[in-house]
Amino acid sequence: MKSHQRFRLIRFWSLAVLVASVIGCDIPPRPPLSPTNKDRTKDGSLAANQSSSAPKNFSDPGIGEYNGDWETWDAYFIRGNQVGYSHVTATLSDGSTEFDEESIQYTVEDQLQVRRGKSVVVQHLTQSSTEKVDGRLIDFEAELRVGPVNNQFFGQVGESELTIDTIRGSSTSSQKIEWQPTTHGLVAVQQSLRRRPMQRGEVRKFKMLMPGRYQIAEVTLSCSGSAAVPMLDGEHRKLTEINQRLKIGEETTAETVIWTDEEGNTQKSYTPALQLIAYRTDKSSALENAIKPEQLITATGIDVKGKLNRPQEAKRVAFQVTPSSLVRNPDDAVAISPAPDQYIRARPDGSYQILISRVVENVQQGFVSANLELVDDDLKPNALVDFRDPLIKRMANAAVSGIDLIDQDVALDLARTVKQLISVNNLSHGLKKASAVAQDGEGDCNGQAVLLAALLRAKDIPSRVAAGLVYQPAKTRDDKPRMVYHMWTLAYVDGRWLSLDATLGSAAPPDRITLVTSNLSGGDEYNALSPMLNVLGQIEIQVLKAQY
Repeated sequence: MKSHQRFRLIRFWSLAVLVASVIGCDIPPRPPLSPTNKDRTKDGSLAANQSSSAPKNFSDPGIGEYNGDWETWDAYFIRGNQVGYSHVTATLSDGSTEFDEESIQYTVEDQLQVRRGKSVVVQHLTQSSTEKVDGRLIDFEAELRVGPVNNQFFGQVGESELTIDTIRGSSTSSQKIEWQPTTHGLVAVQQSLRRRPMQRGEVRKFKMLMPGRYQIAEVTLSCSGSAAVPMLDGEHRKLTEINQRLKIGEETTAETVIWTDEEGNTQKSYTPALQLIAYRTDKSSALENAIKPEQLITATGIDVKGKLNRPQEAKRVAFQVTPSSLVRNPDDAVAISPAPDQYIRARPDGSYQILISRVVENVQQGFVSANLELVDDDLKPNALVDFRDPLIKRMANAAVSGIDLIDQDVALDLARTVKQLISVNNLSHGLKKASAVAQDGEGDCNGQAVLLAALLRAKDIPSRVAAGLVYQPAKTRDDKPRMVYHMWTLAYVDGRWLSLDATLGSAAPPDRITLVTSNLSGGDEYNALSPMLNVLGQIEIQVLKAQY
């Protein structure tokens, strides 16, 4: 991956974990309590007429007592639009666990639609942790999905260190973090505020493990007193205002504003860096505009100009891709490369014309074709394309056994086989190995593409997967057509790469733009998919013309 691409990816992941951690910067000013328009803070709240200087008296976090099971729902808003939700539960065990004492199970589900220009990426965090009643972390596990990219984390506290295993696709890494008994777990802020509500002038400092990032952070909570705060129903409530200051290592300090009731329950929070407001609400209100689990992948995409009629019947489709207005430095613009059946012509203004064709083209007029050379790994088994598994072999032989077919016909028959035998299940948990998809009998576009790649190699046909954006028609009159994430398969037959779509059981229509291709060797599937996130927000797409 190029250095500037890696930088953009790191920057996106930083945004993702900022949201998961609910932190921000640049705390809003503190106007007086009287409700005049000019006295409102940036988020519309009315802060108390008191000094914003940090109080001098520090206290402990107050996480020593458990005050009963609880459950919360929050709705996320950015610029007045609902963009996600958070659901947190705390449940006390009966002491019959392996720890031989009472423990608390915390669960967190957090979803947010991150919009950059005309693009949307949905990130979804599910997390569970086990703690002792006094707040000491025992273990945790989490799954963070950002568009098509999936990460899993497993943490276990030992005597003096926390071991965290991270799984990305087929690759696993492990790290050990020095751990002190006084370091708190993933919900320490909520614990501290609920178990002992803060008072004006009080400051608390403690260290905790940050959700999403899973690094040790220093947290400072400073209570500035009462404030009149506008809520989701439009009414003002008198709440306690708390500034949360967070620091991870030597990173720049970040802040957010939290408002709690007299019992220490958070009723609202404001993250200035994202203009993100979270309101405490009920389940139905929190989930009102939530993305369903089976829509998490296809919700990742870009609004597109123009219209493509009968995309599956088209022979050629021309797109124009233009750098987004968010790209201020031309050197940072994403370069889209030629790919099988994808021809690129660069324009002087930095845009691209892309011709997607399902017929053999005589490339001319400045269009550049792909030179995707065949390599040994296109035929070898690996952690995901495990075609030597007995189930894969049986499936491949049953599909074409005893039939004298050319390779192209074999490839098309295998695509139809996947379509017939594997039901669509878009509850994606990242890339699974082909044998697991075959065993389950279901999978999303990723799983079906990987399975087809394995079946092809089982019949000695080189294969890869391709990922990019596919045209999705508007679903309602008020909706817009979009280009959404999709994965399909490439088969090398008759001296050229043939694009196959296992979800359709046929050759892939020219309704898609290829962004990456991979033979999934060496555990590189994570790097193969991650560039998708760099492209989103960097480009705008227009359908120019289609031929049938």
